[in-house]
Amino acid sequence: MHILENPSQLSARAQDLLRRTGRRVCPSLFELPIEFWQVHDHAGKLIQAPMDLIIRCEGFERKYGGLRYEVRHSRVLNGERYETTRGWEYDHLGLSTRAWQDRRRGGWFFEWTGQRVSKPCRYLIHTDGSVGTTSTAAVHTSPSPRPSRI
Repeated sequence: MHILENPSQLSARAQDLLRRTGRRVCPSLFELPIEFWQVHDHAGKLIQAPMDLIIRCEGFERKYGGLRYEVRHSRVLNGERYETTRGWEYDHLGLSTRAWQDRRRGGWFFEWTGQRVSKPCRYLIHTDGSVGTTSTAAVHTSPSPRPSRI
């Protein structure tokens, strides 16, 4: 079920944000059946995407695919209020979605789009349910409170 259809697992503040600004567009889909998705293993060899990676990507697509919302930031500088709005988009990139093997913990990461800014970082989901970002070459993840839910 998509998060907009049942946001009850979110905080009251997050539910309010989605009620005010959340919408769903048709998510980007894999052009071919996802079973044809190929990724590079740790040695750089092109292989068929492993099933746990496919399952996690499909779960992400079902729950978050096509989600859009706006986040406003307000600042007061020299007595004047300045507001900016940033859009968030929850999509993977179809067959162009990049994935990496996690040599340290095992499993895989895949990328998804997120905040629309001029120099975005790459947002990642691990097959173990943790989420994270990349900044330069490092991968930063934090455990998911409910890894089976994504």
